[in-house]
Amino acid sequence: MPGPCFQNIAMRYYRLPLVILACFMVGSTPVSAAAVSEAVLRMAGEVAKLKIGMGEYILGENLTDNQKAIARSNPIEKSLPGTYKFRDKDIFIVAVSEEDISIGIYKVYPECTMDDIRKIVGNLMLDYGEPTTTAHDKIIYWNYNKKGKISRDVFDFEKTSGIDPLGTIKFSSSEGIGAEQSAENPTPISAYLMITSDPLSKVFLADIKQDNQ
Repeated sequence: MPGPCFQNIAMRYYRLPLVILACFMVGSTPVSAAAVSEAVLRMAGEVAKLKIGMGEYILGENLTDNQKAIARSNPIEKSLPGTYKFRDKDIFIVAVSEEDISIGIYKVYPECTMDDIRKIVGNLMLDYGEPTTTAHDKIIYWNYNKKGKISRDVFDFEKTSGIDPLGTIKFSSSEGIGAEQSAENPTPISAYLMITSDPLSKVFLADIKQDNQ
């Protein structure tokens, strides 16, 4: 049975990237998907070179035999045609059915205190380094291109001309990170960490659209 982490995902659907939103929300009868296109395999290979992930899961990589066994033991119902979802402890994974390629990795932190959030952010910075940028005091991004993580200076210089990251790690908190809270009645904070690739997601969704025509 999914625990509180999974139950809390529904509260934050509106913040998720398109492909993960679709994969977590769409309910459909499983279909026999066509072979994954060369474009998807090529893009997944580029993303996998970034080596960004969570636990033993790397975005864009094929799942290992052990990970596929975990997927069979811990499936999550309802997924976008051509994908399947599962959980490994507190990590949720969306994978392409035909090649077992991970296209989304997600973790929820329900009912945190501000001290919890500070510790989580500290650990993320140890894992991923200095963030690329932040937004609204609630969101932290680590963006990557083919050369690796995009620095804050490069991001600030290039953002006016538009940046299309190859991979993105996003941490989002329901409250401002580091904001003061009432000691007597602190507001429970929910947060999530998501690892995705918009270019890979777009190519995969284009595959699905073509298969359904």
